[in-house]
Amino acid sequence: MFPSSPTGLVNAPATKFMLLATGITSIVSSTFNFYLDLNLTRNGLFLLQLWRLFTHHFLFKNSGELIFGLIIIYYFRVFERQMGTRMFISTIITMLLISTSLEIAVLSADLMKLSFEGAYSFIFGFLVLFWFEVPSSYRFSIVGISSNDKLFLYLFAFQLFYTNLPSTGIQALCGVLAGLITQSGKFGTSKLILYLSNTINRLFPGPVKSFDTTVVIGGTSTTTPLQTQPFYPIQQPAQPIQQQQQQVPQFQFPPQFQQQFQQQFQQQFQQPFQQQPEQQPQMQTQSAPSQENVDHLINMGFPRDQAVLALIRNQNHLNGALNSLLGQG
Repeated sequence: MFPSSPTGLVNAPATKFMLLATGITSIVSSTFNFYLDLNLTRNGLFLLQLWRLFTHHFLFKNSGELIFGLIIIYYFRVFERQMGTRMFISTIITMLLISTSLEIAVLSADLMKLSFEGAYSFIFGFLVLFWFEVPSSYRFSIVGISSNDKLFLYLFAFQLFYTNLPSTGIQALCGVLAGLITQSGKFGTSKLILYLSNTINRLFPGPVKSFDTTVVIGGTSTTTPLQTQPFYPIQQPAQPIQQQQQQVPQFQFPPQFQQQFQQQFQQQFQQPFQQQPEQQPQMQTQSAPSQENVDHLINMGFPRDQAVLALIRNQNHLNGALNSLLGQG
């Protein structure tokens, strides 16, 4: 539907946890009839049943909601691969804190008998990021109306929106507000995401495997404006990378062909460069990407050789190289 690499749930552990937790909680609670002990209600808040603040995000009411919800959650694995697992988890926590606070405010008002359940805050919060940050792969026309491939995900979300109104609609609106606040970086959300990411990094130090490359995310990171950059709230500082030269075994020509080959090689390759000695350093300078851009792509999870090749092809243009790498999947 949209460019992502690799396929499946490879290098997406947080997305895998969301899928398993949502699926298992919904099926088990419905099978053993303790569904009403996990959803978020006004009476539950008054009784200080605080576990409901967490469990209701992983609880769908019926099989239809569960199927559409799992499909959308699976598609959102692209964010985990772009941000990194720690940043993705920090963004989820931030959105759920905002949306849960809004849900508590609605229940406290006691305007109607409501109960909240389902991953609507996560889905509609990241749907805002999906609208702003994920480009469409192709466009098409239906009855003369132009659209793109992102339409299908919006239709799935709309199906969830009106499944069990008004509860699902209010939860969806709370998720959208949480997504807009997080995407804008207002009210300290950027600092909160940074703090959570660094905290996770301290609690679980070590490399995060992404795109078959080991990258450490966190540490001394800096915050960038969310509204003017692709949704990577934290950019990693350039890290020194030791380049290792691989020894390639040389092919030995038979003695009777060595002299003839050397003469042809000098005529075709060495002599043109010897005649234009001033152009060779210029060609090398134009083709060599900057180390800062190479390190930036490596810290985002791309292998070094692919990052260098993408920057060379895009004349050291970082955004062009990023789009080229994302489009390879």
